[in-house]
Amino acid sequence: MQVKTLEGLFRKKLEAAVKAELDKATGLVKWFIWVDERKGELSLGHPDCRERALAFLARMLPKMGQQVELLEYNYTEENTDKSNPGELFRFEIRVNGLWADVGFVTIRVNRTTGWIDVYQGLDFDLTPVVEKLPMRAGISAEEALVRYSAELDVKLEWHRDSDLNQGYTLVYKPYFPRGEVRFVDALDGRMIRLCEPQLA
Repeated sequence: MQVKTLEGLFRKKLEAAVKAELDKATGLVKWFIWVDERKGELSLGHPDCRERALAFLARMLPKMGQQVELLEYNYTEENTDKSNPGELFRFEIRVNGLWADVGFVTIRVNRTTGWIDVYQGLDFDLTPVVEKLPMRAGISAEEALVRYSAELDVKLEWHRDSDLNQGYTLVYKPYFPRGEVRFVDALDGRMIRLCEPQLA
């Protein structure tokens, strides 16, 4: 199909240069990657790249505030390779200082341009979820441990040693008679199980 307008030409060039996905419900950018390699005259160090990554993150997730904390993922092999123009940062989400199992936000800053070449955000808008979360546990950590321990039992069995020449060792193997416990609900203390009860 022929592009008949200047606007259409620019759109076509942009679509070839960058790939992105928007959240249809919120309009937020879920991810983007700049396909074309961009080279500039800058030679940014780690502190400058980090500052740009944090500033970009504040624009992308303005309502998150202090709930987004930087997970030090900076000194990877990719970041120490100066022939690679990008410095990669990974951010984990913490709510009220606690880690949240919602994934990571990843940003790659181009050292030679200062621009963001890659952004991988969250799959959903976390803000309305965070606003409804309870910020205090209903039971203590000690109580949770007591309840967890009450679910645990041991059984005697032979364990094959990794060194085949050593034969077998008699061991007590921990197991959960009523089904493996994955978590203890911090509000009411109920067991959140991973699977059905194990056979003793």
